[in-house]
Amino acid sequence: MPSVRVVGIAFSLAMVSIVALAVRDQLLTQHIIELICDTQFPAGTRCDDKHVVEHADPYVTYGMVGYGLSSFLTINAVSVFADRYGKRWPVLFVLCGLSLDCIVISQITNVKLMLVGHCLSGLFGSLNSLFPLVYAMVADASTRRTRTSDFAIVEAATFTGTATGPYLGGLAIKTMGTTNGFLTGFGILAVTAVTFGLVYKEAPKQIDVDDDDNDDRDPAPLTLETLSPAHILKTWFRPGWRFITFTLFLEWVASRGMTLCINLFAKQAFDWGSYDLGLLFSLHGLFGVLTNTVFIRIFLRMRLDDCDIIVVALIAFTTASLDLALGTENPSLFVTAMVLKGTSAFLTPTLRTMVSKSASRAEMATVLGALASLENLVAALAGLGFGPLYDVFDHAGSPSSVFYVAAALTVIPMPFFLRPPKGFRERYLALPVMPLYD
Repeated sequence: MPSVRVVGIAFSLAMVSIVALAVRDQLLTQHIIELICDTQFPAGTRCDDKHVVEHADPYVTYGMVGYGLSSFLTINAVSVFADRYGKRWPVLFVLCGLSLDCIVISQITNVKLMLVGHCLSGLFGSLNSLFPLVYAMVADASTRRTRTSDFAIVEAATFTGTATGPYLGGLAIKTMGTTNGFLTGFGILAVTAVTFGLVYKEAPKQIDVDDDDNDDRDPAPLTLETLSPAHILKTWFRPGWRFITFTLFLEWVASRGMTLCINLFAKQAFDWGSYDLGLLFSLHGLFGVLTNTVFIRIFLRMRLDDCDIIVVALIAFTTASLDLALGTENPSLFVTAMVLKGTSAFLTPTLRTMVSKSASRAEMATVLGALASLENLVAALAGLGFGPLYDVFDHAGSPSSVFYVAAALTVIPMPFFLRPPKGFRERYLALPVMPLYD
């Protein structure tokens, strides 16, 4: 299957899935609020009442953390299976799990039982189980020279989803209600699974002269050792990757924590509602798409390598964090900061690319799955860390100071990529000489 077609299928699969799940998250939050309103407040209470929303917030957090931790157990198994037997059936398994989650949420009317079902459905896979499979599909059909731009295109799908998902979720709540919205999400994911099963064929792995002749290795066997969390930790701390995974960890903590604090701060400082925040994150998503489809190719055309691109992204993210910290009384500066944050969006795919360029193709999904496990763990726990941290700064009278913490996290790895150790570039980078348009 030609590389362009595989990237197109991967982009479509990622975009549809993340849009459906962005809608699901909007519906889940609203569904929890409605259940809390109906069961724990007097009849006639408005579900958008501030006290109802505040009472529902912990349940939303518990659902996010529980779902993330349960799906953490699945990511490695799905990835190891994909390396050994191909990507088709693991992708279908995850899509079926995501579809099942929509059904579970829509049919249970007790909020605690619904959260238990939501967490258990995470065992069938989550978005973080799907994305390493998508990236591995692209890696199989690409070479080291094209992989940075190919991975960036897939990453653009996530920002397309974040740009459109919140709006579509709000529209679904208004037009069809939460239950019918979940059923619609189930239908979208089911159609996606059927379509993928019909159009995707395993691509023969591309052999490139830049590879280290490691493609004849056998994939890891399905054993208790390879399926255990210890195998994931071993991948995180593999020599040569430690600082890359550490940088990913810092970036994900800063990004996820910043997103939470942006929601809290914008509501408190500017009295912005869900619609205003939806527009803000849609703008952020739009620049994320532009970054991963246009800007990244310009950088590659300028003969910047992956280390240079990472430094540019870290500078953009740090500047955005500082703008957020300084824009306490200025909504325009706050919006500018979100644009800058969107322009740092090629940081994650470039770091993933660096790991994939030095990994055997026989273990590509396993390695990318280990990175997804780290991201999943951060997503589940970042809110628990930055939420209390925001409260500490808020009680001190300076809630925006939490964004200085995010800026500090992204400054830490910058010197490493400005002057990488001797031999680092030769081992992990391929000079990305390529035309602007293929």
